[in-house]
Order: sequence, then structure tokens, then C-alpha cells
Amino acid sequence: MIYLYLLTREAQWNVLLMMRNTIQSWISIPELARKIVAQIQLSLHVPPATIAELVGGATGLSEQDFRKDRNTPDRQWAETCYMKWWLTPRQEAGEDATFFADESFGFEKLLRDFDETSLVMRSWRSAGAADPAIIELAQGVKELHKNFSRLVACYLIYRNASREELCAQASDFGVDVTVPPPENPLRYWIVYVIALIASVYVGVYASALTYDWLSGQGFNIADYPDRALTWAMYASANYGVAIIAILLLRFVARSLGNGLHQSHLIMYCWTFLVAFVAGPFGLAIAVHYFGSVPRFAGWSFVQVFYEMLKWGLAPALVAVYISYYLDRQTYRDLPDIDHSRATFGWRLVNCFGFAAVSVFLLLPTLLSLKVEQPDASWDSAKLRFVATGTTFCVALGLALAAQFALRKGTQTAGPVLTPQVNA
Repeated sequence: MIYLYLLTREAQWNVLLMMRNTIQSWISIPELARKIVAQIQLSLHVPPATIAELVGGATGLSEQDFRKDRNTPDRQWAETCYMKWWLTPRQEAGEDATFFADESFGFEKLLRDFDETSLVMRSWRSAGAADPAIIELAQGVKELHKNFSRLVACYLIYRNASREELCAQASDFGVDVTVPPPENPLRYWIVYVIALIASVYVGVYASALTYDWLSGQGFNIADYPDRALTWAMYASANYGVAIIAILLLRFVARSLGNGLHQSHLIMYCWTFLVAFVAGPFGLAIAVHYFGSVPRFAGWSFVQVFYEMLKWGLAPALVAVYISYYLDRQTYRDLPDIDHSRATFGWRLVNCFGFAAVSVFLLLPTLLSLKVEQPDASWDSAKLRFVATGTTFCVALGLALAAQFALRKGTQTAGPVLTPQVNA
């Protein structure tokens, strides 16, 4: 019922809507075209040699038009003439007839609109700036400029099969669509490790004390420090190893250059798989070589690892979550996190929602826990309660670190750590 309700609900907090919008932005060609259009509208640089040719062959254009403010009709019309000049020989060559003949691109209509606007521009320049039709003309030129920008963006994507070829031809055209290399992700491992250890301690103490209070057993915290330390060790082996592994994976991909050309969605799939295996692998090492669990006595490492795989979902979910928000701080092609006070409450709800979903998915595994030592101070019910609470706190703590602990730096400076109180 909740799933069906979310399918029909358009709201910012809707998890399904966020997933849909994120995936669409990663894999859709229109998103790439939109970015190219934005670059054309904001930073198109017409080559000087082309400007001289356009001024000599197009009536009503002057070299000064290409230096005016980008919001003026003169500058927009000059750039529109350049885009039309750039597309015309490619259309006449016939190699891309399929593209230009496609009615959805409307190239023929754009040419007719261009000819009509050209006549109006000549008339307006003759009449002077006092002409009352200036507002309507400016709007028409702006719309024509946007339509030609879209057509150029679609053509660049259509013509080039690889990102390298696209960037090269776009650079020749006059826009830069290359993605700057991201910052080194390994430098932020300490943030997540500190958040992980702190979350484990808070989770163990808060959950155990809450259980004692609810069951009326009184507070007995004598063995809490040892248990919190043990849980912190196992959590570091599970979550910590997974986080270090995915940060190392990103560092290697960045060093080899593969991460710059791979879609974020593909990288998150790899992140999930690597964390799903790396977390249980680290946990198996801790249990097999350093733990003292009677049930695993005499087991081989492979058997222990296979048993620990059921705990791989938690670090896999956390790894994808923190990777996404880390990317939004280090990759220039992803939107910045809005750190304004207006979004503070929403981002806090987002963290709690993620922690709740993680615990819900892990409930079958958590509720299967049981105490095997007959003389143990905790019974199975308390163990399950504390494990559930600690899992929630770990997911929440790492989500808070991902949302609030980093800021995207300038083009020359990477993300910096900032206290949460300034968020």
C-alpha cells in the first residue's frame, strides 16, 4: 500500500521520485543536451576567424556584436547567426541527412524563423532603438537562440559516439563540456571512520539503556564499555573496510582515468557490489582470526565468510549513499548540495529516512540473532534490540556525515570539512 501510494505522490520527500529523477539525470541523453545548451547560452566563444567571415558575409552584423552583453539582442542574434552558419554546411554535406530530416528537430522550421527574424533585425537596426517592437524582437531572438542551441547540442550528441569525440568537437564549436577531474576521495576516509565509531558507541549505550528502562531491569552499565568496544571493532571491520574499499576503488578509477568517462549509475552499481563483498570479508577476518565466537570454532575462513555475507547489505547501502553525496561535493557535473538553512530540516529527514529503510531491509537478519552462551549477561531479546538500534545509529551517523560534513570547494580547492553547527 505504501509503495502504491508513493507511485502516485509527487513530493520532494518521495523516495521513489528521488530515485526516478536521479536515474533519469544519469542515463538520459536530454540531460546531457541540457548541459550543452547551458554552456552555449552562458559561455559560447565564437572563434575570431569565424567572426571575420560572418561580419563580411551577413548583413547587419558587426564584430562588436560578439563582444556585447550576452543578454542583449545583438549578442544573441550574432551567436544565432554563428550557429546557423555552423550547421548549414553539415546539413548540405548530406552525411547527416537522417538527423536534419527528422521532424522532431524542426530544422526547416528553424531556418524559416531565422529568415523572418533576419528581416525584422534589419528593420529594427534601421529604425533605431526607439522602435516600439524592441521588446517583442528581443524575446523572439532569445527564443531563436535557445532553439538553435538545442539543435546544436543534439547534433553534437548525435554525431559523436564517445565522450572524448564530443568534447573535442564541442571545443571546436566554442564550448567546453569536459568534466574536471574530481578530488581525491581517499582524503575523506577519516570523516566516515570517526562517524562510524561514534555512532557505534552511541547506538550501543542508547539502545541498551533504553531496553533496560523499558523492561524495568534497572541500569547496569558495567559491561557496556567492553561490549561497545567489541561492537566498534566488528563495525569497523564490516562498514569500515567496505568504505575504505569503495574510496580506494574510486581513487584507482580516477588515477586510471576510467572514472571520468563512466556513468555515475554504473559506478554506484560497482560500489554496491564491492561493498557487499568487502564488508563481510573484513568481518570474516575479524571473526575468524581475532574473534572468540564458539559457533565458528573449527570453521574455515571460507565458511565464515559465506556466513558473514548476510551482513553485506548494510555496508553496501551505506556505501552507495555516502558515495552519491561525496560525488556531489567532488564532481563538477553533479549539482551541489544546498546547505542553506531552508533545507536543513529536509536533509535531516532524509538521513533518518535512509536509516529507517536500512533497518527495515535488515530486520530479518537482525531478528534472527540469538545468544549462544548460556551464562551471557544479555538475553536474545536484548541482543536483537541493541543490534537493531546500533544499526540504525550507524546508518544515521554516516548519513549525517555525508550530508553535513563536507562542502564543495572552489575550482582550485577541494571540499573542506566544516562543523555541523554551521550547516
